[in-house]
Amino acid sequence: VPKVVTIEAGKTTELTFTNIAVVVPPPPVGTVEVTKIDATTKGALAGAEFTLYNDQQSYKVGPTNGSGIATVQNVQPGVYRLVEDKAPTGYVATNRETIVTVTANGTARVIVENTRAVVNGEFKIIKVDNANRSLRLAGAKFELSNGVTTITLETNANGEAIARNVEAGNYTVREIVAPTGYVLDPQVTTVQIRANEMTELTATNV
Repeated sequence: VPKVVTIEAGKTTELTFTNIAVVVPPPPVGTVEVTKIDATTKGALAGAEFTLYNDQQSYKVGPTNGSGIATVQNVQPGVYRLVEDKAPTGYVATNRETIVTVTANGTARVIVENTRAVVNGEFKIIKVDNANRSLRLAGAKFELSNGVTTITLETNANGEAIARNVEAGNYTVREIVAPTGYVLDPQVTTVQIRANEMTELTATNV
């Protein structure tokens, strides 16, 4: 606004102008929500970490919480790639990039699946006579099961049966066919198969 000023001889004339600051609102941003699940059970997985990036921006996402969710806010709108930096414990990291489009004031939701890391061991069962344990018995059949996978084993002439490349974990062992001349053992035994180890069980018949 123009101001009128009078300048007098021999005097200093002062004039003050003021300005009002203009507040520029920040550019609108978006949110990215990543959910990590088991590829088979679809259950939530904690502990996964990701990087969300494009040519201009990069954001760290995670680790995922107990509900399998990790969120990053204040993401500039644009198209991004999401890569997994760290898989949940016991799982294999996915090497697939996921394309994520972030919009202003929106939430981009992404689901990423992981496959459990398979760690294998071995299992050996030895079948012997209850009264004479040096006498090994052929022809006994067993089921080795973890509730998902069942393996059938039959003892050989040395009274032994071996299962190789068995996923580590807890299993039940049940005799389904007794050796000829013996009574079927009704007992169900629980064994733990450990990674990179041979787990051994001796069973008897009367």
